[in-house]
Amino acid sequence: MKRFPFILLAALGFFKPGTAVLNNLTCYQCLVETNDLCTEDDLTPCSNDRAYDVCVTILRKTVKDGFHIEKKCGLGPCSLDQKGILLLGFDHCDRSQNEFECMSCCKTNGCNKSGSYIVKGSLILILIAGTLISFL
Repeated sequence: MKRFPFILLAALGFFKPGTAVLNNLTCYQCLVETNDLCTEDDLTPCSNDRAYDVCVTILRKTVKDGFHIEKKCGLGPCSLDQKGILLLGFDHCDRSQNEFECMSCCKTNGCNKSGSYIVKGSLILILIAGTLISFL
């Protein structure tokens, strides 16, 4: 009898594995060496394979691979508020280093065209720090 609610929900279409979501966000999606190589052809709707609510731009430089710009759909939060940015010293992207990863996010269609508002640090560190700051 305890399984009845689960069976009923499954029969009504809930808990279906692989169910798609409806995303209404359109972002630039490319991996290029210079910003001008990401063109209007790369402005495409976010896929419906999972939820997306932000457009992301990542500037990455490694000794092995050199400099690349990656633009894609993402799921926030992916940046800190101004208090968190100042508290953790993420007030700018230090592109003078031999290796770096800088990220910016925005929430409107096509907003990641220029990739402004860059925040220094890796995506994982920013997500963890944002979560910790929210508890302050």
